[in-house]
Amino acid sequence: MSVFDYIIVGQGLAGTVLSFELKKRSQSVLVIDNNFKDSSSMVAAGMWNPIVFKRLSKSWKADELLPELYRFYREIGTFLGGDYLVKLPIDRVFPDLASANQFDEKSDLPGFENYLSQEEVSELTSQQTPFGCGRIQGGGFLKIQELLMDYRNYLRNEGAVLEQNFEASALNFLDDLLEYQGHKAKHIIFCVGHNLSSTPWFSDLPIQPTKGELLSIDSPKLNYNSILNNGKFLMPLGDGKFKLGATYEWEDLELRIKDESKKQLLEHVETFLKEDFQVTAHEVGLRPTVKDRRPLLGAHPNDKRLLIFNGLGTKGVMIAPWLAVHFCDFLDSKSTLEKEIDVKRYFK
Repeated sequence: MSVFDYIIVGQGLAGTVLSFELKKRSQSVLVIDNNFKDSSSMVAAGMWNPIVFKRLSKSWKADELLPELYRFYREIGTFLGGDYLVKLPIDRVFPDLASANQFDEKSDLPGFENYLSQEEVSELTSQQTPFGCGRIQGGGFLKIQELLMDYRNYLRNEGAVLEQNFEASALNFLDDLLEYQGHKAKHIIFCVGHNLSSTPWFSDLPIQPTKGELLSIDSPKLNYNSILNNGKFLMPLGDGKFKLGATYEWEDLELRIKDESKKQLLEHVETFLKEDFQVTAHEVGLRPTVKDRRPLLGAHPNDKRLLIFNGLGTKGVMIAPWLAVHFCDFLDSKSTLEKEIDVKRYFK
């Protein structure tokens, strides 16, 4: 029986991106995934944004992450025969005059010229935007569910996926290898999102599940081709279809939709959406949020065969490609992990 270089547990966005990067480097990979049950990636809108609205600052490593984002998703799209990347500007409706002034000031600063545009957003009226609106360049969304399903089909054709729950008790530690249900590997990498309780070796890490809900709506007469943000986002998918999101909930973590969440989302959009629309879907998922808002990458201090690539959070689409390259360089002993993302920061 052949020995895999890596077993990857979880085929959400993190497991998919990392698996593809490892295979590019001629590493053999076996993926274990329970058919996307409880996967936040299968619910996520897939949006990325290089700007943090709260401080109107560039997102972490934005200048490095964006070129890697474009390169990677085009490359995997060519490999799978899909077109998953949609570039769109993001129109930020200012909540007050101070936010509008801050945008004007920042847009003149060096380093922001590729992100903050002085272009007038003509699609919105002054009644809709009493304090104005600013356009963010460099944003968009990934057709994340299409990508995951196409990659799953590729793994099936390769015989490289076990479609089942991972059972920690079934992992056996041999002298030099790991063995899981008859499959042997040199290493195992956990890409399990908020489900760290299923991995006892990393279960003490500070992952806080954050519940999010979003709506799918149809509005055939709405002709808006940017991502609109007025505290919530309205994202055009084409053909009069939109995603509306998202809520944040830290207490009630049951995977059930709530009428209150639907009401909250609709209240945000109805002030802008004058055209008729119909809600066609209401979805819920749990995001893997890390205490310090940085991902969890690295090896277990007591057994280097146990690895983690997790906690990508709300910025997952944007940061996953760069992280995968950085992590694989670490696995190849070409570099060390940056301290702020190395899991060692929590193993004292």
